[in-house]
Amino acid sequence: MIGSGLATIDEAQNIRNPQARRTLRCKELPRRAGVAVTGTPVENRLLDLWSISDFAVPGYLGTRQQFEQAHDETETGATELEPLVSAIMLRRRVREVAGDLPERIDVPVPLIKSCR
Repeated sequence: MIGSGLATIDEAQNIRNPQARRTLRCKELPRRAGVAVTGTPVENRLLDLWSISDFAVPGYLGTRQQFEQAHDETETGATELEPLVSAIMLRRRVREVAGDLPERIDVPVPLIKSCR
């Protein structure tokens, strides 16, 4: 089978929508193994992580329906999911690879002015 080796997707956050044509086509690639490279595995919801993982290790987190039933879209749901995904994810934190960066500074900015 042609293309049955390794399929690697860089910027894999672009396949986070499981219904997008791009995602569906990528998941159709014939391969023995898949690697998804992204700095943003979860951008909006936990389903983003499921979609990317489903490319790299199809079925590992179950079907979409099983995943959504098992993992609430809450901090608790994410915490419960962490042991499963840590087994398949190589993760580096900014502080581990960029020690020369200053600490992050958060500045709260109101989006709506007061109506007083």
